[in-house]
Amino acid sequence: MIEASASAHRIPNAAIVEKDYYVTEALRLIAQDFEGVVIFKGGTSLSKGWKIIDRFSEDIDLYVRVLKAEIDKLVVTARRKGKEWWIAGMSAGPARTIELPLTFLTPTARPATLWLDDLTPAVDPNTR
Repeated sequence: MIEASASAHRIPNAAIVEKDYYVTEALRLIAQDFEGVVIFKGGTSLSKGWKIIDRFSEDIDLYVRVLKAEIDKLVVTARRKGKEWWIAGMSAGPARTIELPLTFLTPTARPATLWLDDLTPAVDPNTR
């Protein structure tokens, strides 16, 4: 199938078609699980996503959207699927309170569900 596609598109090296397949599959999986959080940009996106330029790159440029982060302390991300938003936070060390502006949401009221980890775990998460 790869050889046939290379021949049909007059691509002299079938390895380019194979690499393009794996890049496309990786992007599909990233988009499936991280829509709105990981953003595909750069020259390859102009070629594959928008057909503005005709080229194949060796790499892809991805941007990860993080709402709030402190290295080794906490990270908060947001993900949207359709009309639903999922906001997740992870904290290292003791419990903490964070303020998170929700200006990216529309001003209409909507229900929210808050899920918490066990605040009194049986095992100390700081031991390895």
